[in-house]
Amino acid sequence: MAGGAIGRGLQGLGQGVGDVGQALAAIEQKKQKIRNDAAEADAVKSENDFVLGKQQELRGRTYANVNEAQTDREQVRQELEQLRANQASKMSEEAFGRYNNASKRNEAIRLRSFEGIIYKKEIELGQATASAGLKSANNVLLNPASTPQEMEIAQGTIESIEEGFAQYFPPGGLDRLKVESQVAAHKQLGTQGDLVQFEAAREAIQKAPDFVFTAEEELAELRNIDILENRTKAKTEDLKFERDMAINEDFVQKIMTKNLDPDEIQSSRLDEGDKFGGIGEFGEITKNRWHQYNAASVDGLPLNPTPEGASKALETVIKHGKNRLNKENAYRELLDNRYIDKSITDEDFQRALNRIDNPYPRQTINDIEIVTDSVDISVAGSGFFDRLRFSDAERKQAAEVNSELLYWIDSEFKENRVPTQKEIFTKSKELISGTPQEPEPSKEEDISSLSDKELLKRITQ
Repeated sequence: MAGGAIGRGLQGLGQGVGDVGQALAAIEQKKQKIRNDAAEADAVKSENDFVLGKQQELRGRTYANVNEAQTDREQVRQELEQLRANQASKMSEEAFGRYNNASKRNEAIRLRSFEGIIYKKEIELGQATASAGLKSANNVLLNPASTPQEMEIAQGTIESIEEGFAQYFPPGGLDRLKVESQVAAHKQLGTQGDLVQFEAAREAIQKAPDFVFTAEEELAELRNIDILENRTKAKTEDLKFERDMAINEDFVQKIMTKNLDPDEIQSSRLDEGDKFGGIGEFGEITKNRWHQYNAASVDGLPLNPTPEGASKALETVIKHGKNRLNKENAYRELLDNRYIDKSITDEDFQRALNRIDNPYPRQTINDIEIVTDSVDISVAGSGFFDRLRFSDAERKQAAEVNSELLYWIDSEFKENRVPTQKEIFTKSKELISGTPQEPEPSKEEDISSLSDKELLKRITQ
């Protein structure tokens, strides 16, 4: 009996052990499932992170050629496959199988997302390449200085772009780019000094097919060309003026010492000009004008300084100082005065020229204009007929007074003093009367608004 009880006990114990084993096995299965689920979730997350990171990386990419785009296509496929293979050791075979199958089902979607980005970049590359090629080719084709061989190569480039890059553009897009590149080339050549290119740019826009530009776009383009043309003309004129004045300044110094060579004049970059330096030159100092000055400087004919010549030189200085006359026009007036009319001395010419190169301050110029005019009034009289009857002696006296007045003003500047209007006015009275004048201690008065009669009264009292 006892043996039977023991047997039953051992049997029960064995059954209990079996139950425990089953329970432990069930627990281990649950743990493995949790581990598999976690590993599978980590694998999915890693793949999603890879996809998002790679998309961001591709969006920031700039391709230099289409081969780089193809390399990226192959690389993302390989990286995705490698990422998937790396997950096998991190989970059970069953779990990896599930993950691998799901990943492969999604592979086409993921690769399409990469392809969309890569192809967009490829389109950008194609459009940029076509744009640069067309612009470069048109710069050659539209440039009159290009050789026939250069133009042939450029034409071949355009034909290659038309055949090989149309796929990168929407309908009509390449046609628009061709017109835009022509216009851009015309404008670039125009800004380099070939001003006829601006009109060619307008014609290219106006002759373009209707689908290339809307009416608003065409108007905006034409306005842009107008603005660019005006700016280029102004800049070109400024550069020409600076270039010409550098030559004129050099020639002036040489002609005063009779060292100006006719060959140097002829080889200069100045305009040829009218044969006789006519009015059509509008104040410009041309080669022909310099030849006249140079011939006059050595013709042996004597100078004949006149009051009119001195007054005209003073007038030139005043007009330039008040921005009524540019530097080249002022030079021409003085050169005409000295070498064509021969109505001023070399000393007067040099003094006036110095005040063109180094103008008086604007206020001093205003004061000189007012006071020197008052000198004419005091000598000739204030009436209309008095001025008409301005005798040679009176003209000479007025010219001498004004000349001495400018000498005095220059001496004041050499002493770093800027004479006031009242001081200039007082000095003019002294020069007219020949008697030193004491300036009145009263408050300085602006005489610019005084009438001729009032000025005469002030000067002669």
